[in-house]
Amino acid sequence: MNPNEFFVSSNSLMRVSTPYSIGLGFKIKNFPWIFTNYHNIKGYKEVVLSSPTQRDVLASVIYIDPLLDIAIIKLPSSVYLEGFDMSDRLNFDANEEVHILGLENLNVQAQKGLITQEAAPSESWDYFVHNIKMGTENSGGPILDKNLKVIGINNYSMMVKSNFSSLPIYALKEVFEELPALLEGEEEKIFVRCFNCRSFIDYYEHEKELTCPVCGERFDKIQEDEEEKSGIPMIIESMLRDAGYKISLARKGINCWEVYHGSAKIQLNYHEKSGMIMGDAFLCELPEVDKGEIYKYLLSENFKMERLTFSIHENMVVLSLILHDHALNHRGGLKYLKHLFQKADDYDNILIERFKAKWLDSL
Repeated sequence: MNPNEFFVSSNSLMRVSTPYSIGLGFKIKNFPWIFTNYHNIKGYKEVVLSSPTQRDVLASVIYIDPLLDIAIIKLPSSVYLEGFDMSDRLNFDANEEVHILGLENLNVQAQKGLITQEAAPSESWDYFVHNIKMGTENSGGPILDKNLKVIGINNYSMMVKSNFSSLPIYALKEVFEELPALLEGEEEKIFVRCFNCRSFIDYYEHEKELTCPVCGERFDKIQEDEEEKSGIPMIIESMLRDAGYKISLARKGINCWEVYHGSAKIQLNYHEKSGMIMGDAFLCELPEVDKGEIYKYLLSENFKMERLTFSIHENMVVLSLILHDHALNHRGGLKYLKHLFQKADDYDNILIERFKAKWLDSL
């Protein structure tokens, strides 16, 4: 399926990141919110949002519902998203055409399939089942009908006989009706939906006891402060901090970080078992024709550079740095990291101006 059919989607989807997870979120028209799965943000007050048109930005969680695995994030004022139209349907038909969307490397991916079961009863709500294969890049994202209206929210962890299930958007009817009034005022608020009695609980009013004032059901504590790392991840983050990056924005999962230097996007990954620390700077896409000259240039530069190596990944030119944790120290690691950042920002201009390479669509 051609993602261009979903012209609104690139300006309605956001990647949702915490230090321990990455998922998908989306906006609905007329609401300044991002919807996602609760398990995508569990335990965190702030998350990082990214999209094909927006670099990383911090955003606040304003609503969580552990029962339905739903979380809502306040859309920062600096971010504009158009949003999807929302369907008010509650009933669905087997063999009905549906579409799901995802962000892979911040590029929109669209898939088409069919509803295989119109209702899959559970303790919380009747989910509908479809035959589209999903991954974590789809979890928390929208499922659309043939008119491209949102009819549900995908959940990667919900399966019925090897097919995936989605929560009808109508399940959030009370949220759409009540949450705007609850959030009124200038002070920062987070509301928790009680797992048992379904009351709306002001988190900060009941943060000390962490129990529902109506039925006594307990709810999870939210992480308020930036979590301190230890060992090698702590050294990596101290290097990034000294290089001028905000750690809460850089974290993209367990032992994974992503930063920007000029026009280059750099991903850092630490594989604890092997001890390898890998820095990959994604520079540009190969030119459509006459690739021979750029290949020769990349190979010749590989012989000249110390610790840095060019490679090709899915038509993208990547400049990589590999370190080992046994030899890592702050001063030496920071020197090599800054060297990678600077060379990445230099080389992408050379490759584009001299060899007609193309800027990456989603940085």
